[in-house]
Amino acid sequence: TGVTAWHSDKVLTMRPGDSTVFAGRTITLESVGLADGPNYQARQARFDITGKGGPYTLVAERRAYATSQTTEAAIHVTPLGNLYISGGDEQDGGIVVRLWDHPLIVWIWIGGFVMAFGGLVSLCDRRLRLGVAARTPRPALVPAPAE
Repeated sequence: TGVTAWHSDKVLTMRPGDSTVFAGRTITLESVGLADGPNYQARQARFDITGKGGPYTLVAERRAYATSQTTEAAIHVTPLGNLYISGGDEQDGGIVVRLWDHPLIVWIWIGGFVMAFGGLVSLCDRRLRLGVAARTPRPALVPAPAE
């Protein structure tokens, strides 16, 4: 598929102000800060992205709950593909950043909806159904009298 053939990924350590070029975009780590949620503390990494769809900002989080930690990836969805950014552990005064570009991923979902819609149309409209010939009863086998 297009997703597996053309996907790309990159792992690097970034500090605030660092930039990298990835999949035709310039990704800059704007800031790293702490934020409090209703039942967790998070380290938020704010990324500014330019190119391929204009400037936009994504925020990835590393959440610490009382019993576990989770990573909330930042996702930018377009008809041509998805960009995922995940902020990981601290390393060398920065954070480990994972970048993924999955082109055409939205079309998998669109294709599924088109197929489901086609199935519904075929069930609803009698003109589109294939006619099946009615079965003609076979004559019963009657044993011939013995001679």
